[in-house]
Amino acid sequence: MKAFIGAKSIQGEPMDENTFISKYKHKETEGKTQLGYHVVYPNPEGGYHSWLPKYVFENAYREYSDGEIRMVGDVRTDTKQLEDERHYLISAIKDAKIEGLLEQYDVWRSKRTQQ
Repeated sequence: MKAFIGAKSIQGEPMDENTFISKYKHKETEGKTQLGYHVVYPNPEGGYHSWLPKYVFENAYREYSDGEIRMVGDVRTDTKQLEDERHYLISAIKDAKIEGLLEQYDVWRSKRTQQ
């Protein structure tokens, strides 16, 4: 079997497991909880929310350095800006009832995410 390595840019914030379940899974929890991180993985639909135990997150991820942010831009701002643009365009398309434009947008968006 071959070995593989991957890298991804994510957003994360400290959050215990019970808080994550309550906030994102909309379920009530009781009892013990463990420390961890709320993680958002970017995707074309706006982000996938997950939770990771503290030791898993801290062994897999680190913050961007100042040099990396200057090199690639502020990922948090870029992701939020793209999501805002997406919502605006979809609303405008639906309001105008323009046939085929939504599909064109989806093609443009998939090409942009592949770059």
